[in-house]
Amino acid sequence: MQNTLITEKNESYWAQFGIIFMWSYFILHGNYSYWDATAGKNHSSLFYITTGSVTFNMPLKKVEAKAGDFLFMPAGLRYYSIWKGNPTASFYSVDFDLKKTATRTFDKRLDISIIKCVDGDRALNDLKYLYEIHSMPPQEITPDKMLKALSVFYALFADSMPDIMPSSDDDIPESLKKSLIFLENNFKKDVSAVEIAQAGYISESRMYHLFTKHLKCSPAEYKNKLKIQAAIDMLTQTNASIEQIAEELGFNSASYFRRVFKNIVGISPRDCRKSH
Repeated sequence: MQNTLITEKNESYWAQFGIIFMWSYFILHGNYSYWDATAGKNHSSLFYITTGSVTFNMPLKKVEAKAGDFLFMPAGLRYYSIWKGNPTASFYSVDFDLKKTATRTFDKRLDISIIKCVDGDRALNDLKYLYEIHSMPPQEITPDKMLKALSVFYALFADSMPDIMPSSDDDIPESLKKSLIFLENNFKKDVSAVEIAQAGYISESRMYHLFTKHLKCSPAEYKNKLKIQAAIDMLTQTNASIEQIAEELGFNSASYFRRVFKNIVGISPRDCRKSH
């Protein structure tokens, strides 16, 4: 269930308070659920996990969280997540977009972060309050209730800022970024290590060193991660068979594709398709 607090109709009015979009919701998953945001998250979020656990898989890293954790996720983050419950996984969340201004000190790339500087009970109660307000009929959300909701949100966000980290992507050398872009554009092809290194204008040995230091994986492993992200998209949005997907993505066989997929995602391609 979800309800928009700041809508297109009134966003110009509420923009003077620094926010142009906000909605709050509660999500209840079953004992297993897959969520695809590999195209990029639309809005930033603050959320508290009430039951179950989750693994967020991003191109350069993986973040695990469980019941009792309070997190921030930035807009634009590319990821897919696996939620596991016993028997359910659930969370309260508020999604938001802040107005861009010349003096905005936090208008920089931020990273997914587990927030520990805010008391968990306080975070959960604030998110529940926002959810309750947003769940009211629009005609009952008066200006004073709107302002109270905004004040609760801003206080929670401000108190969370000390634990919200800058994006780790900013630490990646430009040479490695060029090699990564090359791989992202050519992961279906049989490209060599030499070609990947040449794309970043570095030696092959330097390229391997940078991959190990910043990504904790080899170029081949990173290429497989890109393939599996594309596979998830095909599994959840097309009727292509496992064999067709494996061939399309350049795997030698469907059985090898299944092994790589389960090693990276944690479940089989078939289970991923069934869960969507």
